[in-house]
Amino acid sequence: MLVCRQDLVPFYTRLGWESFNGTLLVEQPGGTVPFTANEPMVLPVRGKAPREGTIDLRGLPW
Repeated sequence: MLVCRQDLVPFYTRLGWESFNGTLLVEQPGGTVPFTANEPMVLPVRGKAPREGTIDLRGLPW
């Protein structure tokens, strides 16, 4: 999984990464929140990568 600026999505798509259309959760001082600052992407390494649903990083986004 990676998160990137919207303008870099075509570059990573050419490298085989796919957009994750679900919810990415991260920890912030106020609790767990959806991460919307950048575009989450996943890389299918062995078969399909999850493209929907919820991924909880259980930690800070950086």
